[in-house]
Amino acid sequence: MPDTSPAAGTLLESITAAHQFTHSTDGDGWSERLLESYDCSCGRSHYAIWVQEDPGLTGRKEFLERVGSYWDEHSAHLASVLVPALEAAWDAGRTVGAEQTARPTRIDLAGDRNPYRRSDPVRGSALQFPREAA
Repeated sequence: MPDTSPAAGTLLESITAAHQFTHSTDGDGWSERLLESYDCSCGRSHYAIWVQEDPGLTGRKEFLERVGSYWDEHSAHLASVLVPALEAAWDAGRTVGAEQTARPTRIDLAGDRNPYRRSDPVRGSALQFPREAA
C-alpha cells in the first residue's frame, strides 16, 4: 500500500478543488427564463441542464430529483482524472535506483477478486427470494 505523504495529499486537494460538483442558476423565473445546470467546475463536464419553458416550471421537479445520477456522473469524471494523476505520482515517487517498484493493482470492487468483499455464510438460503410455484 502506498505511503500517505504530504505530496499525495496536496495532489488530491488540488485535483478535487479544480473539479467541484456545481449547481448553477441563472434568471429569476419571472422577468427572464430560469436556467439550472449541474456541472463540474473544470468546465469540461456538463451533467444536466434545465430551461424554463412555462410559468409552471414544468419538468423542474423531475430534473432536481435526478441529482443522484448527476453525482454518479461526476464521480466517474473525477475518477477518470484522479486515477491517472495518482498513478503518475506513484510512478514518479517509487523509483529505486534504476528500477521502478511495482504499482499496486487496482481492486475490482464489484468482482470476485475483491479482498474486502465479505463472505456471507447464509447467502444460499436466507437471502434468496422464495421461488414461485409453477
